[in-house]
Amino acid sequence: MKELTPDLLDGIKYEEQVELKGRNDESYTIKIHPLRTSEVAKIQRIATAAVKIRADQIGKNMAKESLEMEAGEMAEAKYKSWIEATALGTNDKAWTIETVDNHWLPEWVEKVGKRVLEISGVSDEKDGGSVNSFRKK
Repeated sequence: MKELTPDLLDGIKYEEQVELKGRNDESYTIKIHPLRTSEVAKIQRIATAAVKIRADQIGKNMAKESLEMEAGEMAEAKYKSWIEATALGTNDKAWTIETVDNHWLPEWVEKVGKRVLEISGVSDEKDGGSVNSFRKK
């Protein structure tokens, strides 16, 4: 059994490399690490910003709830969350939100953003995937 330490909880010591393919078949690698809890919360807020939940009281003991989603806003929010996850999850602090957004290929943003979220313990339920966090190892 391992001793629980703050650096283990934050994932400070865990890192891995993600391989990326360029347009001319060049290969690149980038080091990533899991996000902190507050960073995960920020990403989830970005990803769910397009979802509106409305609750109306019908009677004393009954309420009606509705969920509104705009497909275009959902797609944009998901992509923005991948950009943010990529910028926060890369080990090189030169990769800011702006540099990732302006210079990375879209498939790199998706691949790295998804992997950062996976190792941070966040899964995409609709993909049917289970959480693939380094913390389970």
